[in-house]
Amino acid sequence: MRRAKGLAFVFASSDLAQRTLRELARLEHGGTRVFQVQAMEVLTQGFGREDAHVIGVLRGDLARGMVKHIE
Repeated sequence: MRRAKGLAFVFASSDLAQRTLRELARLEHGGTRVFQVQAMEVLTQGFGREDAHVIGVLRGDLARGMVKHIE
């Protein structure tokens, strides 16, 4: 996530270390919306990656479609 550019959203497991969560929260200064997710498996099962702890969504059609469901 540190090198990713143009992120609209970041979904991060609430189980991550506090330092990592603070680092991800700094992305909000660049316009990225960061959400802490308690049951990360609910998101990651659909991708077949139940071991993922952070998901980034780039700005674009997918992000615009997600906004309708998040807000």
